[in-house]
Amino acid sequence: KPTIVQVHDADCASCVRLQRNLKRALKDFDRAEYNYVLADLKQQNGRLWAGARGVSYTTLVFADANGEVVGGVVGERTTTALVNELNEFFGQN
Repeated sequence: KPTIVQVHDADCASCVRLQRNLKRALKDFDRAEYNYVLADLKQQNGRLWAGARGVSYTTLVFADANGEVVGGVVGERTTTALVNELNEFFGQN
């Protein structure tokens, strides 16, 4: 399945807002059709995952069913903007 990885830190206000808006946006999509994973920057495995990909706070990484990174989002987005981004992402997969 296509996968959305959110690079997240619960103490990062913009990360929390992105997560909130992403969860709202994902309500428009069938949960059985994608994976949602949190790369928690407070955990070593989350920091290692993010570091290996050169990404940091307030970031979404989109990977296809083969695990290849095909896009992403850096920075806060509105729910509407995320729905548009997700439509594009899911349209590719």
